[in-house]
Amino acid sequence: MKAERDDKSEKAKEENAPWFSQSLARGLLVIQAFDASGPNLRATEIAKRSGLSRAATRRFLLTLQSLGYIGCDEDRYYLQPKVLDLGFAFVASMQIDRVVQPLLNELSTITAESCSFAVLDNDQALFVARASGPKILQMAVGIGGRVPAHTTSLGHALLSALPHDQFEQYMESRKGLIDPATLTKLRASIEKGRAQGWVEVKGLLHSAITGVAAPIRNRSGELIGAVNCANYGSATMKSMRAHVEPLLEITQRIEKSLQAAGHILPTAAGRRPV
Repeated sequence: MKAERDDKSEKAKEENAPWFSQSLARGLLVIQAFDASGPNLRATEIAKRSGLSRAATRRFLLTLQSLGYIGCDEDRYYLQPKVLDLGFAFVASMQIDRVVQPLLNELSTITAESCSFAVLDNDQALFVARASGPKILQMAVGIGGRVPAHTTSLGHALLSALPHDQFEQYMESRKGLIDPATLTKLRASIEKGRAQGWVEVKGLLHSAITGVAAPIRNRSGELIGAVNCANYGSATMKSMRAHVEPLLEITQRIEKSLQAAGHILPTAAGRRPV
């Protein structure tokens, strides 16, 4: 497909750039090979998942093991807790524990709904923080989870805060991957969200999920992330709209706090929607 060819072309250009470190990129591929379906992997399995040769995979595994990022039990490798340092650097820089999480908790208490904070990573909403609501039924994505941006209120809010050219690039890249009717509805949702400052989404990721969300920007008006309130049951869009006022109040407080803390760089800048 055209979008996939364009993505591969851009990736090839980056990999051939004089500043690109092949070794660093390949080492990160080894770490990314591990997931919930493969927490303990043999070197051959890691090579297959990462697309690296067996010799290169073994070399990177031994290096990462010596640095404390990977452990080994007989012939199976696994991630060590030190890997969390990589993610914690982002969490600390975003003031997640000191700013975002307490305000998410407050929003969840006010609305009695599950509330999340996410950033845009390529074409996905990446969940960074979450406050669970009191309701028993929960189908929420956990911290570190990802969902396609077009399927969730968080994703719509994130896309609504993108500059026009970046949003059009995203829409062009989705052609052939998302049906035209869904793209038309997405564009309408984004245009409405830009006009009113928040978005509403029902039944996209799952028929039972209804959510409202609003973006968060830095001092320059560039996208940082988004916050949502989501119901995983029988809520109507009308009942969820009652949460818009506290949602906007909390997002404004998060936005001001992050700006005051000096968070001036957009989180989406380094990972373009593709």
